[in-house]
Amino acid sequence: MFVGIDLGGTNIAGGLVNGNGKLLEKIETPTLSERGSALVIADIVKLCKKLASREQVRAVGIGFPGFVDSRGQVLFAPNLGWQDVLLTPALESQLGLPVRVANDASVAALAEARAGVTSEFASSLFLTLGTGVGGGIVIDGKLWNGSRGAAGEVGHMVVGESLHNCGCGKNGCLEAFASATALVQYAAHLMENRPSVLPANPDARAVFAAARQGDEVASMAVERLIHYLALGIVNLINIFDPDAVAIGGGLARAGEQLFTPLRKAIAGNLLVPDLAMPPILLARMGNDAGIVGAAMLGADTV
Repeated sequence: MFVGIDLGGTNIAGGLVNGNGKLLEKIETPTLSERGSALVIADIVKLCKKLASREQVRAVGIGFPGFVDSRGQVLFAPNLGWQDVLLTPALESQLGLPVRVANDASVAALAEARAGVTSEFASSLFLTLGTGVGGGIVIDGKLWNGSRGAAGEVGHMVVGESLHNCGCGKNGCLEAFASATALVQYAAHLMENRPSVLPANPDARAVFAAARQGDEVASMAVERLIHYLALGIVNLINIFDPDAVAIGGGLARAGEQLFTPLRKAIAGNLLVPDLAMPPILLARMGNDAGIVGAAMLGADTV
């Protein structure tokens, strides 16, 4: 058995997961990150010990909302306010178990690859489309973190000159074109000069709904998002040549309104159109992806 921890800005979710990626038990506790890293780490330890009291646990994995290097040191976590925190050594010393830590989007990629929509494929890419754009890379069944643990930041590839800067402070990131934040910002920009059925402060769901009704502003905003998302995915396909690409996150709930034109745009921009395009799939692990993927990350230590 393995413990997976999905550490978020609001809650710490932990689960007991078997070697096949089946979630057997799940518990949560508030993160309360304002208390500082030491007390949050203490709560993670309590959660792990509670889960380990039920079954013999062999390793622990953590999905972390920030930048973690290959030693398990947190470099920066804006949602938690952490910087330069030695997370893995602290947990291993208190738990007496192997611990691995990776970015939360990366462990979600591993969850899909081991127990989700890409489990039939040896190599896959995963993108999560929400407030930002995250991702993960699985090669030959293993999560690829790069030489320093920073691989998979697909949202920060530069795909053009964007209207608004990315949350990272730079201009032109995929995240500044293809996130829910970017979709809403661009719709608001268009509404300055065009009539629309959208409310003054729409969310992404409202933009997609208005586009289905034929609203010009919403349709233009959705088309722009799909155009740049397709460019980003084409870049990834050209570099990695994966067996499949999975897409999750809040924007993926738009279903075929997103996926049908996205697949068409990707196919029209591939470098080698004579090669079969990898399937572009809707992720299926949902809210359990962080726990299951983290547990599978831990399983790879033993």
